[in-house]
Amino acid sequence: MKFLDENTIVNGWVHADINGAGAASDIISLKNWNRVAIVLDFGNTALAGDADIVVNAHDDVAGTHTKAIATLKFRKSPATTSDDLFAAEVTVTDSKLDYVLAGDIVPNTDDNKLVVIQLDAAEVRAAGTDYEYDCLGVTMGDPGQACPVGCKFILSEPRYAGAAVPSAIVD
Repeated sequence: MKFLDENTIVNGWVHADINGAGAASDIISLKNWNRVAIVLDFGNTALAGDADIVVNAHDDVAGTHTKAIATLKFRKSPATTSDDLFAAEVTVTDSKLDYVLAGDIVPNTDDNKLVVIQLDAAEVRAAGTDYEYDCLGVTMGDPGQACPVGCKFILSEPRYAGAAVPSAIVD
């Protein structure tokens, strides 16, 4: 499989209803990667609730120091299998995607959609100068209603050419 010879996929959290607890992904390392796509896979959600989705830069996979990434770009998929065209890219500059009732960034009426956040490793490193931020994690607050969602990281463009794809789960 050529794709897995040049890229890697890491499970952030398994697809589950996060009502009552929210979710926090494992932290991945971008030391050996130039790009990452964060894929949030929403199922059938309740028509209420409110939660912030935050992408955090970390200085290590243990999450010792954390800084929210201020500017995020994302796109949403259609909710139907008869269409595969993603919506236009949206940029937010307040360090979070809002998951709320219709009309905001990720409306909770968007059943069965993928939300894809794309970042360059340089954007993660630029999160702050107080530490060397080269790791990444995602959190989503408790939506207060049924909200099945999963999180995956797709890493691409390894920084160093080599025979084996570098790890994204160790520092």
